[in-house]
Amino acid sequence: MEPQKFQPASVDGIPGCSAHIGLRELAEIQDYVAHAKGTGIDNDENVPNSAIYSRLGPNQIRVLELLPGTFEADLFGALHAVDVGFQYQQRIDPKNGLLFQWKINHAISVANKAPFWYTALSYVWGPPDFEVKFTFPNGSSVLITKSLTCGLRHLRSEVESVFLWIDQICINQADIKDKEQQIPLMGAVYGHATNTVMWLGDEEGDGPAIAFDTLALAHSRLQTLEEIAVADLARLDLPPLDSREWREVKLLFDRPWFQRLWVIQEAMLSNTLHVKVGKLSTAWETFSHWCGSLQSSGIQSWIEADSEPDAQMLDDQTALVAVPSLPSGCTTVNRIDTSRSFNQTSPQRLPLLDCLVTISPRYSDAVSAREVYLEACLQQLSRGPDWTQPILCSVDHETPLKPSWVPDWSKARRTESLGYSTMIRHVYQAGRLASGTPIMDYRLEDERNTMILHGKLFDTIASIGCISTRPVLDIDAPTEKNRQWISYIDMARSRNEYPTGETIWDAFWQTLVAGKDGSSTAKAPSDYSEVLGLIVDESTGLFLTVPGQTCSPRRKKGFFTLDNLRSRKPRETLEDARKSFRAALRNRRFAVTERGYFALVPRGAKAGDAVCVFEGGYVPFIVRLTGSGSDYELVGESYVHGIMQGQAMSMSDISLVPIRLV
Repeated sequence: MEPQKFQPASVDGIPGCSAHIGLRELAEIQDYVAHAKGTGIDNDENVPNSAIYSRLGPNQIRVLELLPGTFEADLFGALHAVDVGFQYQQRIDPKNGLLFQWKINHAISVANKAPFWYTALSYVWGPPDFEVKFTFPNGSSVLITKSLTCGLRHLRSEVESVFLWIDQICINQADIKDKEQQIPLMGAVYGHATNTVMWLGDEEGDGPAIAFDTLALAHSRLQTLEEIAVADLARLDLPPLDSREWREVKLLFDRPWFQRLWVIQEAMLSNTLHVKVGKLSTAWETFSHWCGSLQSSGIQSWIEADSEPDAQMLDDQTALVAVPSLPSGCTTVNRIDTSRSFNQTSPQRLPLLDCLVTISPRYSDAVSAREVYLEACLQQLSRGPDWTQPILCSVDHETPLKPSWVPDWSKARRTESLGYSTMIRHVYQAGRLASGTPIMDYRLEDERNTMILHGKLFDTIASIGCISTRPVLDIDAPTEKNRQWISYIDMARSRNEYPTGETIWDAFWQTLVAGKDGSSTAKAPSDYSEVLGLIVDESTGLFLTVPGQTCSPRRKKGFFTLDNLRSRKPRETLEDARKSFRAALRNRRFAVTERGYFALVPRGAKAGDAVCVFEGGYVPFIVRLTGSGSDYELVGESYVHGIMQGQAMSMSDISLVPIRLV
């Protein structure tokens, strides 16, 4: 079925919105009204507390009726009080005997006790310049931002009123008590809305249209494919990576809406979602499919590297992507889409997104994002120690924040997590307990800002490589395209032996893929060794580049070359290795520890940082000693070859001690 074309709710809602409302549903609404005595919904009279805003009862909000007018005409409208406490009752479906419940898509009018349809607006306030007048029927007015003014003009109809919930107008911004009453109802506001429009801003030229067309074209070319190579872009009639088309896609996703703290919450709670930029609009399903194709094909990862050049890479400009990155915004879309899917199909939502949904939005400047994220973590931790690891594995910062163990969800993740998924326990068990139970127990101190866990300070980073911003296993121009990660070879070759007794080569290639296959649910297959060995040698121009590297009989006979990697079976191995390689290395660094272990560490890691294995954790973490001499900052998760199966926990020369994360 084609996604519904966007239109804001009129007095009759949107097409099909009332199809589920019959006599039984109307009776449930009237029953709710009858039992709402004393809550305000039974009172036709709203006591004014200002010239514009009336006092509201529990579960009540205001909805703006935006009166019709031409695009440039002044803005006029009226406020209506509605109730968002109603839910339809569960019932048995006579066709299959299953229990079901109609999803609410309307409020109830306080004035006439009937369903009230409205569109919720998700947008960015923009600069706090309140310069445009919005006028009400009694002649009173409020000043609104230019950003909202633009959105209202694009939503306004010339022939009929449209009904919108907009925080800037529907909440009395001058009344602290009104905000205290209304803000906890944000979940109900978006959950009861007939539809929600994500207003990204005005078009400002033809850029957004080019971006929409490029995304649609890419999706049409890619939806039957999995990963593609850069060389495939021309064959698929897609723009080159340095074209204006991809720059406009980057600019679209760089818009401030994608950086808002509450976009995931608003999207998860909404019924029918639409994306709108100026006159352009598309259904959320379409928009998210566009972004999903970029992600699954690998295009997103090619043009996502947007970090500044590392000091060790300044003389290696060919290793950097020469075009703007595809943006965190695309990752935000995929994250929202995943969380919405879980919300609609599973009794257990994504845990760390769900905890954000349970917190009431706060728009006060006095409440920082870090405080909100800390509260989100504390709520999740209250469910039990099982959530300690997912929280710590979500830390993906350039530099440690305060508290360092609390993730920063306002920015898109730059790496693929090594230890977040519970499925990873089949591959990693670095902090394995004798009981085998993977629980990271903890306690909180210092007003719950300090987390204390038991662990072992296993080792220290001795040397560290550049940030791998574009990890590719290229077979077309390996000397040039693989130069960035090939620089790690010199670090590996500086070691004469590996602490576990493995060859330097085996430790090196397994570190490059973090010891796992492309699915991240199983250990890396031995077939990777031959493929990676060939690519390493072709990239360096040497034969058996790394100590311990071997040459297979078929390669000795000339039957295993880069051209062979394009044939069926070797290509399958190469593609799986590429997935694993990219997931492991992207925006991480290769490092060697004081004990001689090879590791993949966060991009913000430094020489001198410690490798810590927490009791019960799947993966090791990099921590940094603070000036106090006893506290540590969490830098992020890591892979350390040779200790991922609990070896460090069985080393008697390293004590298990309390580690204080601040």
